[in-house]
Amino acid sequence: MVNQQQVDRLTEELEDLRGAVVRDGQQMSDRVEKLLREARELHQESHGTAFEPALRSVENLLGCVQRGLLAKSSLRKAG
Repeated sequence: MVNQQQVDRLTEELEDLRGAVVRDGQQMSDRVEKLLREARELHQESHGTAFEPALRSVENLLGCVQRGLLAKSSLRKAG
C-alpha cells in the first residue's frame, strides 16, 4: 500500500530532477527512466486510494519529461 512518505520522496526527487534536467542531458535521461518506473509501480499499487490521482499525474509528467529528453537528444544528433 502506498503511503505519504513514498509520495513525498517521489515529489522531492521530481523537484531535484526538474533543476537537473535544465543543466544536464544523458545523465538525467537515466534518472528519469528510474523515476518513471518507480512512479508506474506506485501508481499501480495506489488504485482506489487517495494517492492515485497524484501518482497518475507524476507518471504522466515523467513520461513527458522522458519524451522531451529523447527529442532533445535526437535534435542534437541531427544537428
